[in-house]
Amino acid sequence: MSIQTHPLSGRQLNIREVISGIIDTKRLDVLRAVNDCSLPAKQDDIAARAETSDKTAGKHLSEFQNHGIIKTYRENIEPTAGGKVLLEALQECFAEIPISRNKFAELTRTETSLTILSNLYDDYQSVDEIQQKASVSATKQTVKSQLKWFETPAHDLVDEENHNYRITNAGENVLLAYSDLSTAIEQIIEKAEWFQRLPLENATVPVKELADATVIASDTASPSNVLGAALRLCDLRVSQFRCICSIYNPVLFLAYQTMLDFGVEAEAILDWGSFVKADQYTINIR
Repeated sequence: MSIQTHPLSGRQLNIREVISGIIDTKRLDVLRAVNDCSLPAKQDDIAARAETSDKTAGKHLSEFQNHGIIKTYRENIEPTAGGKVLLEALQECFAEIPISRNKFAELTRTETSLTILSNLYDDYQSVDEIQQKASVSATKQTVKSQLKWFETPAHDLVDEENHNYRITNAGENVLLAYSDLSTAIEQIIEKAEWFQRLPLENATVPVKELADATVIASDTASPSNVLGAALRLCDLRVSQFRCICSIYNPVLFLAYQTMLDFGVEAEAILDWGSFVKADQYTINIR
């Protein structure tokens, strides 16, 4: 389980609850509708496509906006790059898990289920051993009931031998898919400000690889703020530096040029529009 501070609202987020809330309610249908409707879409169009009430759609859309998954302008609604990547991450998870979406939703409703399953990686264990390893408060009866649920043919997440239990390959695949989805959602929410600026057609980033990246967002309309953000990224102790730019700003580029002047081995990756503007700017100042 992962808990983090929401970058937009400052409140604490429980990633398990976010996952469960998406796959166990109408939120997933609303998210699909946002991505499938002709853009930009109205709330009633999204509600109709998701086959839900306008009130329910509005509630879920508000949550998505708080997470930076959609953006609205004069009642027009569009997914952000984060919203597109989130839907793809969910679909990839559903394709990988060996149980149905409804069963997966049931598994993620409580911390207890995931904790018990994740403690079954060693050799066969007794109920007492499993209960002792669980990091949540669970009675022996709760552990037994959960193991029985895991063991049913519809799930096949654990294997039982002489009243001892061990996770199956199917159980391992479920936990791996859940872990990948958790990481993706963490990064989409944590780096929402960056995803909001990324064009939808460029929403092809390997989101899990962003876990080691730090995003510093600035107001691109203010050169001083852009320069401040660039300087916070400037670390003269590094030997290599790579920047990816989709918004052109002369002051920002000057900050990167300063790093080059200090002898840092650097590579700039620009989209075509930024490259043309940067090239023209370089010609004009020569």
